[in-house]
Amino acid sequence: MLAAGACHGDDESENKPLPIARAEPRHVPQVQAPIDVKKPPDDAMKTMSGLSYKRLVQKSNGLQPSAGESVLIRYTGWRQATGQTFFTTGTDGQTMTINPAYAAPAFREVIPLLHKGEKIVVWVPAGEGMPEAVAYEIELVDVAPKVAPSYSALH
Repeated sequence: MLAAGACHGDDESENKPLPIARAEPRHVPQVQAPIDVKKPPDDAMKTMSGLSYKRLVQKSNGLQPSAGESVLIRYTGWRQATGQTFFTTGTDGQTMTINPAYAAPAFREVIPLLHKGEKIVVWVPAGEGMPEAVAYEIELVDVAPKVAPSYSALH
C-alpha cells in the first residue's frame, strides 16, 4: 500500500515543463567556388524557370537518370550575395543519394540534364520558397537503378 502523497502523479517534478532542446548551429566549412557564384557568366544556359547553369565537366554520352531513379551526387551551395558556403556534402569526396522527384525544384530541373560524371554550377534566383539567390555546384557521381518490385509486394 502506498503512503499518502506517494502516488506517481503527485510528484511535483513531473508537472514541470521539459527544457526545450536547442540545436546548435551546424558549422559549414567555407568551400572555394570553382567560378564566380555571384552571377552567371555570359555563356551560361538559361532555363524557362529562370535558373542558369554552366557545365564545368561535360560528358556527351553516358548514363543519365530516368524518372524514379535515385542519384548519387556531390554538391555545395553558396549564397550569391556573399559567396558564403551554406551546405556541402564535404570536400573529401562524400556523396549523397537523392531522388530528384523529391528534391528542391532546381535539383529536379537540372539533374535529368546530367550524364554520369558531369559537373555543373547552377544559379537559382530568389523566389518559389527561396528567400535569397543561391548557387550550387552539382556533380552526378552515379545513377542508382530502379528497384523492381518483388512478387510479394504485388500480391
